[in-house]
Amino acid sequence: MCLSDEIVLLDGDFVIIESVRLFGTGYNCYHAKESGSGEFVKINSRASYFTNYAAAKVWLDNFIEGVPINQTT
Repeated sequence: MCLSDEIVLLDGDFVIIESVRLFGTGYNCYHAKESGSGEFVKINSRASYFTNYAAAKVWLDNFIEGVPINQTT
């Protein structure tokens, strides 16, 4: 059950969204489908989320810089 979704970072074509759920809060990273579009796709692993903003921000910064990211999903 989703209680709320809120954009907590907007950086060009990248966003971090905070999702408040019944049993906790998670953060996911998204990228615009096309530059400047309002449609976004999740870019961290489909079955995962970050439990705090700082971890999501570090992951997104590394993704933008092209640092290899180990994902299993």
